[in-house]
Amino acid sequence: MARSKRFPTAVVAAVLVTLLFVALNPGQEDFKNWYQARAAASVKKQVQGTVGNLVAGISKGAAGIAASASFRRHNLLVASVYSRGGDTVAESYLGIAKLFIKLK
Repeated sequence: MARSKRFPTAVVAAVLVTLLFVALNPGQEDFKNWYQARAAASVKKQVQGTVGNLVAGISKGAAGIAASASFRRHNLLVASVYSRGGDTVAESYLGIAKLFIKLK
């Protein structure tokens, strides 16, 4: 009997985790914001001070345009893959639970 109690609990837990991933599947706007923040942080590491802030702001804007225009979103329901480069993918990221992981 212990087995029959655990089985429904495991199924319910799996369904809840799946629903959580579906709810947290990042959209195009989430990716754009993350890509912009990543670009700005990269520039700020390399260039300090007022000039660094200015260049970071410019790179953030350019990254936002690039993320919107050149990356395609492939929705996998519980995650998304963002890629650019057409047939030969030049760069791609996995978005899952509002986090992004570079694939290529």
